[in-house]
Amino acid sequence: MKGLLYKDWLLIRKTKLHIFLPIIMIFIILYIKSGDLALISVISVSILSLILSPMTYDERENGMPMLLTLPYTRQDYVYSKYFSLIIGLIGLLVFEVYLTSLVAYFQSPQTFNFIDNLLTILMILAVSSILVLILLPIQLKFGSEGTLLIIFSFLVLCIVGVVLFLFSEKIISTDLYRILKNFFSNKWSQLFTSILVMSFTYFASLIISMKIMRRRDY
Repeated sequence: MKGLLYKDWLLIRKTKLHIFLPIIMIFIILYIKSGDLALISVISVSILSLILSPMTYDERENGMPMLLTLPYTRQDYVYSKYFSLIIGLIGLLVFEVYLTSLVAYFQSPQTFNFIDNLLTILMILAVSSILVLILLPIQLKFGSEGTLLIIFSFLVLCIVGVVLFLFSEKIISTDLYRILKNFFSNKWSQLFTSILVMSFTYFASLIISMKIMRRRDY
């Protein structure tokens, strides 16, 4: 698996890093000036989405049949993608906590709360990883030709999420809405829910990806 991880890193460095690095640097500079945590969300999604890009190149010019002739199984290939996601999450957690703490230290150390900041970043990373986990089996199933489907999936998820958020009070009963509102008003509850959903999505996505990979013909 180490060889697959190194191969993915080389592909990202060669094909995507020169495009994404300046963009990510711009968002970091914007965050330093504004302190808006929404920019951290953009950075998280941008970096984690890089995991998907090597899969497109693996599909080109009979790349997958060649990879499968090496001492790697189909399961190893799938595991390497999900392990890359874990590495990315750990790296982003360290980087974003350091960045936000450093900015707060110079801008507003009196009002900065490290625990609240850590909980917020953990929630951002959990939600960002859920989006990538949904796209991983889609990418495995449809390959590079499914790019439009992947984009469409993103749009549908965003629209459905916004609609449910805006009309949740009308969809469910008033008492249940009040209970949920009180529950999610606490950051610890929000973090617990986001991590729980991320964990469920992670294992569901992994199982689906394994089934897709076993059934694909190369």
